[in-house]
Amino acid sequence: MNIIINGKEKEVINNSNVHSLLTTLGIEPGAIIIEKNLTFLDKKDYKNNILKNGDKLEIIRFMGGG
Repeated sequence: MNIIINGKEKEVINNSNVHSLLTTLGIEPGAIIIEKNLTFLDKKDYKNNILKNGDKLEIIRFMGGG
């Protein structure tokens, strides 16, 4: 199935959850937030949030600096 991540199409395994997607992408969930279909997700729900074909995700990373 295909989803959109930060504007780019990505093929993922059916019934993947947000947590497994982050693991596949090599992203630590600590310093990011995720918006799925215009709704921000709570980190505690990443394992229970199943991805569906056509979902749109924005993965936003926090960066320090000055």
